[in-house]
Amino acid sequence: MSRGTETLNRILDYQQLVTRPVFYRFLPLLIFGFICAFAFYHSLHLFQYKDFYSWTFLFLYLGLGFIIISSARLRRYLDAIDSRWVMALILLMAAGIRIYFINNLPTQPIYDYATYQLTAAQVSQGNWEALTLLEGKPWGYPLLLGLIYKPLGVKILFAQYLNVILSLISIALLYLLVNRLVGQSYGLLAAFLYALLPSQVFMNNVVNSEILFITLVLSGVYFSIRFMQDYRWRNLVLAGVFLGLSQAVRPVGMIYLLVFMAFLFLQLFPRHLKRVVKYWAVILLSFYLMLLPFLAMKSAIYKEVILWEKGTFGMVFVMGTNVNSGGFWNQEDYDYLKSLFIKYDNNAERVNREAFKLALWRLTRSEEFKFMVPSKIYNMWSIDTFGFEWANEDGKGGMIIKEEEPLRTYRGVSQIFYALLLFLIVSSIAGFPMEKDAGYRYVMLIFLAFFVLHIFIEIQGRYHMPLTPFFLVMLAYGWSFRDREGSERDSF
Repeated sequence: MSRGTETLNRILDYQQLVTRPVFYRFLPLLIFGFICAFAFYHSLHLFQYKDFYSWTFLFLYLGLGFIIISSARLRRYLDAIDSRWVMALILLMAAGIRIYFINNLPTQPIYDYATYQLTAAQVSQGNWEALTLLEGKPWGYPLLLGLIYKPLGVKILFAQYLNVILSLISIALLYLLVNRLVGQSYGLLAAFLYALLPSQVFMNNVVNSEILFITLVLSGVYFSIRFMQDYRWRNLVLAGVFLGLSQAVRPVGMIYLLVFMAFLFLQLFPRHLKRVVKYWAVILLSFYLMLLPFLAMKSAIYKEVILWEKGTFGMVFVMGTNVNSGGFWNQEDYDYLKSLFIKYDNNAERVNREAFKLALWRLTRSEEFKFMVPSKIYNMWSIDTFGFEWANEDGKGGMIIKEEEPLRTYRGVSQIFYALLLFLIVSSIAGFPMEKDAGYRYVMLIFLAFFVLHIFIEIQGRYHMPLTPFFLVMLAYGWSFRDREGSERDSF
């Protein structure tokens, strides 16, 4: 290696050491600090002063639980026992809680979920053209659900039990992910918290693609981390396979792929640029191969060759830049996009392009958009009652549970659980230099990518649901660094 190259590498290494705390510690601390403050504000807003004592006791009970879970003594105990038995108990508990609420809240699909249910029912009868009802949404979930309905019959209960099975797989994957990154006890605690996370529990009642998407994303991220630890080609291919399948379920699976590719580049540039190109080629190929069956099916139904599907980014971009709606889903934009579908013979690609142009036009001419950003952050990241709200829907959009006291309890538990989780993350980021660990940087980069993305696209609270497993990974890193620092003090 020449002296000039060696000097350049030293400069690059120094720049990384300087910028890492800014990007991976202080920026996330600022973001999570605002989100945490918003989350506690929403908790207070839920209860108001007349419910002061109810809210206080609920907060104390949940807070005490989090204090016990955060105990270093508990982590030492979990490190010393057989994790298989603990995980079996966690999965059994998770299944029991989910099945209990499925049987006690007769949730019915409405809006997008009703479209998924109707499409799956049609697919189960061999009507593949029914997939065009999805209007640009990926076909993966209703196609899978339709194939399950085919031998078993069309019952919402089967979709709900599919969610339970996928949830259990997600909990196990989260344990494997955290165990590989920081250790057994942290993986068990992350799995336990995820098993109890109210928004995730209640969403098992809903005919939705989110839980399948989370399972596939966690699989892809797990194998991508394994690859970055051992550089085995098999893990790289499997990462591409699962992320490709996630793209076929929800149109944001590509973002996880791009974050992984960017992180590989940051890790290996400039010394191993040729290897980076090879890795990119392999993962892109495996990603694309998983999309081919869906593209082939779509080509056959539309009777034209479709080599790539951009999804609905332009459509959600339009709604996300509508200052009159606050960046939420709104009827005005939906009616306009519906008219484009009719005009262009249900051509989702063309509608997506037109929508993208309109969104850019709005951004360049709107002075009010920047004032809408704080409210978008608040509604997207700080409210975690969506799981119960969707589970509490009947087929007409009304509430199943209407009594004020249980409504406050379910909403309060959901929100305070999430707010306390955010508080623990904030305290961890503030107290420890976790950016030194590559795995933490990778997970944080995933969060930051979606945080920026959701400033511009349509926001709903449930859209942060796929990111909550990674919040628990961040928390596990915080506990790990706390224990490491404690053991270092004890050794002196």
